[in-house]
Amino acid sequence: MYLSRRIFDAAIQRKPDGSPGLIVDLSLQQLLNLRGIERFIDPKEIEKLLLSTNYMQAIDQNFHLLVNVIDLDISINHITTIENLESMENLRLLNLSNNRITKIENLEALRNLEVLVY
Repeated sequence: MYLSRRIFDAAIQRKPDGSPGLIVDLSLQQLLNLRGIERFIDPKEIEKLLLSTNYMQAIDQNFHLLVNVIDLDISINHITTIENLESMENLRLLNLSNNRITKIENLEALRNLEVLVY
């Protein structure tokens, strides 16, 4: 499945303290990728992105747009290669658990990463 306005509108939440930045929960949506995310929102506004339990097989080029994400959960997917995360310099928490990882690239670019779950 691909992103649609209906799915995306239901997924967006403001942070509980009212500060800038968005929480986007796209878990359990049968998504294959993030293609077209910029049609629905400025990806730079997203601080927490939940993509757990989908059908994603790769971390596609659209992840380069997520430069302000602090917390990324892409657990329980079908991802084999960890790549395309180097532009996410603000990332502090990365959950990769329950994937089919065979190769990891460029995690050293994530200088602010504090928690890695795999």
